[in-house]
Amino acid sequence: MIFESLEIPVPLSFGEADRLNCLAAAQFAARIIPGARLSLYPQVGHSPFYESADRFNTELEVFAGTVLGPASSAV
Repeated sequence: MIFESLEIPVPLSFGEADRLNCLAAAQFAARIIPGARLSLYPQVGHSPFYESADRFNTELEVFAGTVLGPASSAV
């Protein structure tokens, strides 16, 4: 499978109340993708980016800062 050979950071955001995907699939992906970061959202469904936007955006900002470096304030 291609996932085991990924050499890039991968964030995995999963709503524990998701009725389209199962938690076991997210946990499996987190185990087989080297360096994957699984973030679970209790009482959130299929759209953590919408249902828990503040937390999702904060985590995405931290992830991007880790991968890309701090955002430049220069315009």
